[in-house]
Amino acid sequence: MTAKKPSSVKVHEKDSLYQQAWDEAKLGGAWNTTWHALNAILRNAKMHGGKWKFPREKALPESLGDLVELIEEELDLHEKIHGWEWVSTTTVVMNKDMASSGNWPKELTYPSVKGVDVVLNLAGCIGSPETRQIINEKVLPELGLGGYMLRTFPVYEKWDKKKHYNEESDKWGFLMRDTGKGLKRVPKKTRDHADSQKMVSQWDISLVKKEMSSESD
Repeated sequence: MTAKKPSSVKVHEKDSLYQQAWDEAKLGGAWNTTWHALNAILRNAKMHGGKWKFPREKALPESLGDLVELIEEELDLHEKIHGWEWVSTTTVVMNKDMASSGNWPKELTYPSVKGVDVVLNLAGCIGSPETRQIINEKVLPELGLGGYMLRTFPVYEKWDKKKHYNEESDKWGFLMRDTGKGLKRVPKKTRDHADSQKMVSQWDISLVKKEMSSESD
């Protein structure tokens, strides 16, 4: 058996630490994405009379633990709860400053690409299968919500005679666009208030019981 050269061992260790740092950043992004998701779900909660339980002008708790308590109250009433969220690349869910102010492992250097520190945003994370997997396998169980799964879907735009007078709609009334390969549903978007050069898209975010999720998949 040939012994590894010291240089190759160091490279392996460096690669391993770099991957651990990436995994830690993704985990942090998943925790913060969960915070945004629970906020969106609570904003959609209604009282028996149809009024919003948590209108926009009413502040929600900053603590994730306090948000979970409110979520659990909703889950006592409904098997599935959901909300809508306008998602933007300008909403940061993980960066070096967040890592420094949190529980970032001292032995890991925050990851960077070509000398630029990694920044994870809500738009990239909310629709990411990897982020959802981290949330469902690690974050929700730690929050006491291990019996549920987070699911996210883009909201598609409905046809509007003023906005889409020269375009078609499908039989359900959703906007369709000819891409040359047939007609396709179009995600609902609008201008980002934080950056007028960018667009935000709307997502449906839900918490469902795991058995319900497996039945509908």
